[in-house]
Amino acid sequence: MALYQSRSEVAAALEGLHLFQFVTSNCSQRVRIALEEKELAWTAHNLDGARWQQMQPDYGAINPNRVVPTLVHDGRVYIESNDIIEYLDDTFTQPNLRPQDSVARNRLRTIQDDSGAFQWVIKTLSHDILFRATRNVTAEDIAMFERLELEPERVAFYRDFAENGTAWAARVDQGKNAAQVALEKLETILEKDSWLGGHAFGLADIAWIVNVARLQLVKFPLEDFPRVLKWATRVKARPSYHRAVTSYSG
Repeated sequence: MALYQSRSEVAAALEGLHLFQFVTSNCSQRVRIALEEKELAWTAHNLDGARWQQMQPDYGAINPNRVVPTLVHDGRVYIESNDIIEYLDDTFTQPNLRPQDSVARNRLRTIQDDSGAFQWVIKTLSHDILFRATRNVTAEDIAMFERLELEPERVAFYRDFAENGTAWAARVDQGKNAAQVALEKLETILEKDSWLGGHAFGLADIAWIVNVARLQLVKFPLEDFPRVLKWATRVKARPSYHRAVTSYSG
């Protein structure tokens, strides 16, 4: 369920659509693509992950999980990117990004859920390849995470990243293996359909393109997945992707 009963007075006072995000976050990109597919007017609130702005009290009051993205629509707070894009499709029905048939819709949701479950892979490989040189996680940072009572696994992730030892290497290896399995599954889906959700572009494609694009960015080998590569090229050619990702600067 996307709706969250936030205690933030700041969020409650906002009118229209507002997205709290990191510019380069794949989950934030997911929501931006959906907003652009719907051609909706929205306002960006960019947080600086390098400065841990998502951990500050004002954002914690909006989203106590202290993650991005968060959508605020007329003072109501919505969290979790796949739930948010479903909310947008339910609320702003044109163009419709899900099939009307319940069986097809459930199949699409399963594919979406897989994209969300894949987030730990994206987080791990992104930190290992893209953020190693710029994100310095200190002992003080770890103490802050513990003080904020973040989930133990989230704290352990940052501790392993900071130590950059055998525990971190194991995470990276597991992530690479999981990426291989996920791409094999997508390749199989695309043997039968032009799009991940069937014969029309939709939420499943939005959910997964940001993950596949991130795998490309970290130089994960995709040459064994020609259907995935062709599909990704078609999605990236859409105006919504160009506005939300390719040319987006915040």
